Amino acid sequence: MLEILKELDFTQGEIKVYEALLELGETTIGPISKKSGITPSKTYPILEKLLKKGLIAKVRKDKTLFFAPNNPERILTYLDEKRHEIENKKIQIKKELPRLKMLHKEIAPDARVLQGIGGLKTFYEEQNRLLLKGKKVFKVFSFEDEWKREEVKRFIQKQDIIRKELGIEVRVIANEKIKKYIKKEEYKLVNIRFTKQNIPVGTVVSEKQIALMTWKQMPLVIIIDSKEIGEAYERFFDDIWKQSKK
Repeated sequence: MLEILKELDFTQGEIKVYEALLELGETTIGPISKKSGITPSKTYPILEKLLKKGLIAKVRKDKTLFFAPNNPERILTYLDEKRHEIENKKIQIKKELPRLKMLHKEIAPDARVLQGIGGLKTFYEEQNRLLLKGKKVFKVFSFEDEWKREEVKRFIQKQDIIRKELGIEVRVIANEKIKKYIKKEEYKLVNIRFTKQNIPVGTVVSEKQIALMTWKQMPLVIIIDSKEIGEAYERFFDDIWKQSKK
């Protein structure tokens, strides 16, 4: 039940100790250690961390130190405090963005590699910002076998919804050999056309960059920032688009 605390940067030890204390109520370090399965020497530093987070309290009685859990609603207060900290950091970062952008221009590479779901999200966020400044048309050569995987479908469909809300048109070119596997409801937010030609699958094209994506093992995207290459791929995409069928 308390596993969600992992997402709030609680360690496994903190979760075990906090859960043990919730069940035991006010008690000393010995029972907490036994209940949580964590040695006393490691339990005390964990209790100190929970104290700082305001989730527990301590009191000394007859020279013996007791610990007790505070009302579990304190977790909500802790969340509010973290949110406030994040908002303050966002304000600070916004102030620094002009300087950071200047530095980024100086060291921006011609090619970048992003990994994992987080990497893909980062790429799509960048791509959306880029498109909102220009033609507002997202152009992509479709995956083939990979798109059949449920996690790939869910991710793509979520991105389609985001682009729809931003007013970005989505154009997809796919090979005809996967047409029989396509369900219209899965692509209702996109304009998809099919071709017999061999195409560079899993490739996003725009006038300033191209991106090569794969989900074979870990999600991976290779971004090539080049106006020359981007424009060449975009012309290639537009030519096939005109020749392709719905």
